[in-house]
Amino acid sequence: MCLTPATAAYANAGVRLRILGATHRYGFSLVVDPGKVKAPKDLERPEVRIACLREGTASDLFLHRTVEKFGLSKVLIRRTRRMNPFLAILAISRGEVDAAFLPEHWASLVEELGFKAILTAQQVWPDMPGSVIVIREEALRRDPDLAEALQRVNRRATLWINSHRFEATELVRRALSIAEPKGASASPLPALTRAVIERAMARLSYDDRSEGGPKDRRLPL
Repeated sequence: MCLTPATAAYANAGVRLRILGATHRYGFSLVVDPGKVKAPKDLERPEVRIACLREGTASDLFLHRTVEKFGLSKVLIRRTRRMNPFLAILAISRGEVDAAFLPEHWASLVEELGFKAILTAQQVWPDMPGSVIVIREEALRRDPDLAEALQRVNRRATLWINSHRFEATELVRRALSIAEPKGASASPLPALTRAVIERAMARLSYDDRSEGGPKDRRLPL
């Protein structure tokens, strides 16, 4: 899961979690109608309609960091429309949205509709954490060796992705095709081509930054 909701689950819901390692960094982009938005500063214009995922998501964090980095008015956060990625694509296809803060692969998919990514997480937040593997503390108590096993699998997987990009791209494409929302065939979703997936994966940095075994006290949130 993304690090941001993992932190929220711990802080707001009291779920005892432990982070075992990272699966990727980055993976978020600001995509815009290039005819209406040329630079982040244009988002402040009241006629520019903005979409983003719900508050507390990693995409929302990316939105807030963008506002901070470019010194934008926080008013645009309050007028941002909150919706899931699929609904954002619907809004974009209908001309109801001019800019969207989206995770990959959705941002790359939106570019097939004529939108353009003018900002990525790399440009806003160096080393921005993306997704992580988490485990509940009670699961570790039942099986103390589980953390090490999951870390080992995660490390092997990320190394394989980086050394087998062609095969990894095809696996991601198949998985995302299976996970498309119901009714997608009747929607404006562009085709999930290899080019889309390659573009999306190029905006992520796959690595495993686990800090040690289950006894390492730096791991819990």
